[in-house]
Amino acid sequence: MMYTDVKQPDRGPRAAGCLPQSAFVEGRFHVYRRAARRYAAPMSPRQHACRLTLSELEVLLDRHRPSWRAFARLVALGERDLTLEMPCHPDLLRAGGTIAGPALMTLADRAAYYLTLALAGPQVDAVTASLDIHFLARAAPEPVVATATMLRLGRRLTVSSVDLCSPAELVARATVSYALPPETR
Repeated sequence: MMYTDVKQPDRGPRAAGCLPQSAFVEGRFHVYRRAARRYAAPMSPRQHACRLTLSELEVLLDRHRPSWRAFARLVALGERDLTLEMPCHPDLLRAGGTIAGPALMTLADRAAYYLTLALAGPQVDAVTASLDIHFLARAAPEPVVATATMLRLGRRLTVSSVDLCSPAELVARATVSYALPPETR
């Protein structure tokens, strides 16, 4: 296959040199463009439509995780995002009056889990595949709000971004992946 260094005026700057010359012959370029669009879009409109409402999610959590309300409360559920609020408990504080990092990690994990349940359906056996968190500021002893946004909803894996905010600032940002159980494959 021969690659081209010639700019294609109607194809945009990224088309030059990145596809074989044969892709521009006989109308085959649209196949490459369609494939690139499929992999570039994180979720299709059908994939990120909520499968559970906020009340259905609460009922599901009450049934399978009865103690979930002791840690945080669900505030809102959007089309691709979920908001969870953790009140400040004295047992979550470290010396110096800051909220402990493990509590913030738990909040990020739970927000991503609840969002996965809401969008992937009632998959209560989904497990954390990875959690990466960056602490950006000291978490003052105030309620912390977690906003989880679904980045990718696949058949086997979901990837969410979670922002943890105190009333004044962004405290931490996490990326959480969940592995879905085998029966959804």
